[in-house]
Amino acid sequence: MNQLAKEDVQKKLTEKKIEVVLSKKEREEAAMIRVGGGKKGKGGNRRQNKHDDEEEDVFSSIDISILNLFGFLKVSPPLDKAALDPKIKELNDKLNFFIADGEKKL
Repeated sequence: MNQLAKEDVQKKLTEKKIEVVLSKKEREEAAMIRVGGGKKGKGGNRRQNKHDDEEEDVFSSIDISILNLFGFLKVSPPLDKAALDPKIKELNDKLNFFIADGEKKL
């Protein structure tokens, strides 16, 4: 029975009916910011950034907490880089609206 379930999941993965996601622990580890540096060995002056030429596609793996924040603000999240500037303007307009509304109440 267990083997049949595994085969069914593999089939759905290949058909792209389901998608593999990272666990909460894996997402937290990926989001951690490393503070400080390690010990420098020989060649410590070499450049460490290997991915300067490659541009990371942040839209392929957006954390659900970010999507929840957009939902809380009642703004649809940007789907690609071209939509970033209009979304920033939309968020700033909402911010200005709520700041102005708060000043009226005072």
